[in-house]
Amino acid sequence: MTEEQRYAQLEAQKQSTLNNSNNTYNDLLNANTTYSNNYQQYLNDYQTKQNGIYDKQTAYVTDLQNQNKEAAQKTYENEAIKSKNAYYNFINPYGAQAEIQAKNGLQNSGYSETTKLGAWNTQQNRTASAKTTLEAAKLQFDNAIKEALLQNDTNKATLALQILKQQQEEALRNFNYTSTTKQSQLSNNQGLDSEYNTRYNTLYSNIQNEKATAEAIRQWEAEQAHQKQRDAIADEQWRKEYELSKHNASRSSGGTSSSGTSGTSLTDSGSSEKHNSTYTPFLSNGNAINWANNNVYNGGSKTYFTKNQLASILQQGYNAGQISKEDVSKIASSFSF
Repeated sequence: MTEEQRYAQLEAQKQSTLNNSNNTYNDLLNANTTYSNNYQQYLNDYQTKQNGIYDKQTAYVTDLQNQNKEAAQKTYENEAIKSKNAYYNFINPYGAQAEIQAKNGLQNSGYSETTKLGAWNTQQNRTASAKTTLEAAKLQFDNAIKEALLQNDTNKATLALQILKQQQEEALRNFNYTSTTKQSQLSNNQGLDSEYNTRYNTLYSNIQNEKATAEAIRQWEAEQAHQKQRDAIADEQWRKEYELSKHNASRSSGGTSSSGTSGTSLTDSGSSEKHNSTYTPFLSNGNAINWANNNVYNGGSKTYFTKNQLASILQQGYNAGQISKEDVSKIASSFSF
C-alpha cells in the first residue's frame, strides 16, 4: 500500500466514524423532535376535545333552561286564559252570577256594576301576577344560561392556561435536550477529530521511520555491494601478486618456490621501504578481525612494515588458521603491497 493510499485509508476511516457518530446523534434529535411534536399535538387534541365537552355541557344547560322558559311561558298563557274565562263567566248575562242577581232584584243595579268591576280587577290582578311570575322565572332561567356560558368560558380559559403551561414546559425540555445533545455531538466530533489527528501524526512518524529505515538498508546494501566490489578487486590484486611472487620466487631459486610462503603473495622482495595501512578492511570473521587488530593494526595505531615483515606476520597467521587467503590479500592491499 502506497503512502497516499495509507493516508486516504485513515481519512476514510475518520469520515466513516464521524458519519456513524453524527447519524446516531441525528437519530436521537429526530426521535426527540417527533416525540415533542406528538406531545404538542396530543395537548392540542386534548384541549379541543375538552372544549367540545364543555360546549356540550353548556348547550345542555342552555337547552334545559330554554325549555323551562317555554314551560313558564305556557303556564302564564294558561293562567291568563283562565282568568279571562273566569271574568267572562262572571259578567255573562246568562250565567249563574246574573241569575243570582236577578232573583235578588240586583240585576243592572249599582251592586251589579260594582261586582263586575271587582271581577275585572280580579282578572287583571290575576294576569299581572302570572306575568310577574313569568318574568321572574325567565330572569332566573336566563341567569342560569349566562352562568353556564360564563362557566364554559372559565373552564376553557383554565384549560387553555393548563395546556399553555404544559406546552411551555415541553418546549423548554425540548430546547434543553436539543442543546445538550448538539453540544455533546460537537464535543464528540472534536474528540474524534483530535483522536484521528493523533493517528495521522503517528502514521506520519511511522512512514518517516520506514523511509529512514529503507534508506539505511539501501545505503547498507550499497556499501555491501561496494565492499564486495572492493573485495573482488583486492582478490584479483592478490591473485596477480601471488602469481608474480611465484614467478619471482621460481626465478630467484632456480625454479623452486619456497614452502614457507604458501598461502600468501608477499615474498622477500629485498626492499626496505615501509608502508602503513590506509584503511582497515572487513575480514572473513571475528577471529580474523581480532587477530589482525592485535598483530597488524596494533589497535588502530599507525604501524609501518616492510613487505617482507608484513609477509612474515601474515604467513604466521595463515599457517595458524587465524586468517584466510582472502584475508591475507585484503590486509596486504590495505598496506598498498
